[in-house]
Amino acid sequence: MSLSPPFNAETAHQKVKAAQALWNTKDPINVALKGYTPDSIWRNRDKFLNGTSEIVEFLTDKWRRELDYRLRKELFAFAEDRIAVQFWSIPCSAVDICEPNGGEKGLTHVYVRIWQDEEKADERE
Repeated sequence: MSLSPPFNAETAHQKVKAAQALWNTKDPINVALKGYTPDSIWRNRDKFLNGTSEIVEFLTDKWRRELDYRLRKELFAFAEDRIAVQFWSIPCSAVDICEPNGGEKGLTHVYVRIWQDEEKADERE
């Protein structure tokens, strides 16, 4: 079964879980090259990253500091050529005792990302 658009509920869910598994390898080169295009643009708080080489550098530094980092992604919504995900980064191995900066136990961040079919995005430009 292809994980390329058009998506249905099953393929959208599988793509999200495949991305989760890729991130949880903590292999910056693999994540950058398999998960993002060479012209990707990221924003992480006050940092702006352009392209896979900057993504590799960022992830290498991140995972050097966050040895027990884990990512959890869940399907939020999907359309034929788009997927929105909700994701949590868990920078500790024992979630039940993890205490983020605010002292609360559990998950530290929730984000939403939208994947879009690259070919259709190119046609719109």
